[in-house]
Amino acid sequence: MREYWDSIYKGLLDTKPEEFGFLLTLCIALVSLAMAIVFFNKGLRFYKFGKESLADPNNEIFSKRYDFLDFIRAIAIIMVMVFHIWQQSWMWPTFYIGDITINLNHFAVAGFMGVEALFVLSGFCLFLPYAKSCFTGKDYKVSPWTFYKKRLLRIVPSYFLSIALLLLFDKTVNIGVGPEFWRNLINHLLFIENLTIQKGCTYINFVYWSLAVEMQFYILFPFIAWLMKRQPHLTTLGFLLVSNVYRANILLNKVDQLSVLFNMLPGMLDLFVLGMYGSWWAMRLKAGTYSFKPGTKLAFKTIMSLGFIAFSAVLSSILYWLMQFNYYNTGFTAVGGNQLFQTLVRPFWGILVMLQMICGVFLFKWIEKIIACKPVKFMARISLNLYLWHQWISVKLRVNNVFHYDILNYEVNQFDPEWGKKAFWGSIVVAIIVAYLFTLVDEWLVEKIPQLGKLIGKGASIVKQKLILNKKEEAQ
Repeated sequence: MREYWDSIYKGLLDTKPEEFGFLLTLCIALVSLAMAIVFFNKGLRFYKFGKESLADPNNEIFSKRYDFLDFIRAIAIIMVMVFHIWQQSWMWPTFYIGDITINLNHFAVAGFMGVEALFVLSGFCLFLPYAKSCFTGKDYKVSPWTFYKKRLLRIVPSYFLSIALLLLFDKTVNIGVGPEFWRNLINHLLFIENLTIQKGCTYINFVYWSLAVEMQFYILFPFIAWLMKRQPHLTTLGFLLVSNVYRANILLNKVDQLSVLFNMLPGMLDLFVLGMYGSWWAMRLKAGTYSFKPGTKLAFKTIMSLGFIAFSAVLSSILYWLMQFNYYNTGFTAVGGNQLFQTLVRPFWGILVMLQMICGVFLFKWIEKIIACKPVKFMARISLNLYLWHQWISVKLRVNNVFHYDILNYEVNQFDPEWGKKAFWGSIVVAIIVAYLFTLVDEWLVEKIPQLGKLIGKGASIVKQKLILNKKEEAQ
């Protein structure tokens, strides 16, 4: 076993991109410089553990919405979509402009890392109102039921609709018959299908695994948010320890089960918590820099804007590193290179995405407007339905040979490069159109469901009153 791990770490070093060290050093330097500016200008004085501070009781220093988050969401979902569609078309996204080569192959091969970025983003967004309250003196409180209701309305309509449509119209979906069918269906409806996959559960749609992880995190979120507001550093360190011990145990003792276990909630929990921690730090810095002099504030925003770009670059470099490692022969055959690399670098990836988001809060408005333009906002808006449908669409277009490959010269459509281009771009276009249409349906349902709930509540109240009156009449 030791020689295997020596070979794995050698592979990590041998495949590390040349620019990675420079980019990481630049990121560290920018973060250090930014923190030095905050520290020497007493920008960290606003928060004391156990006491609500009063940086701005009117909450005017915090934006109601940070548009750069749409950019991160859009890029992450595009990465995942490109990865799955590349798996069906084998169209390598390399482009040529004159003598210039634009090689985006690493975004295809390593695009699944977008899911992990989405988990960090989820933690960041969910904790944002709590983080703001830490520095305004106004405690943010929401009942667990209200939180769960909002989360269910966000995911359940699209998720349940996709389940219903696939079961009704896709004959290739196989989740058993009789009791097995109902058992698997209930697992999906309860978002626990990933927990039962080792016991024979079959996914209706493989991408559902991450929605199960997300919903399981939602159950824990109110408790973790309570901890984070009181002890953010210890809470983050604690969950980092839990997830890393969990992953280390798999790598050392259950590596043959890595493909199933490493994407369970314990193996992903630190990503969500890192997002929450990043939200806390972003609002702390926002409060701390509010009273800076204009020149100091400009210098700080410049450094943070550069930091956002630098972290974006180093994350891209990690994708290239993952692609190289995947094709490196470590001699370790118990699990694929993708999964092995992903498990080893997960906490590092999460920390970098977290720092990118903290920097994003301080972007110059003109930069934020460029990266969060209307097409980007559109992709962020349809991201859930795009995630649900893109893989299924690309598979169906391939197996039904919708784009007609050259059957005379190629045995399989994936061997035909011209077919690959049509399948790649065609799948993307169809997936976006379908996702948009389902998003419209989803938004309509979200609007109507509360109204339907009120009608049902009124109806139940009327029925209850009539029953009471009937009982009184009978008693008389």
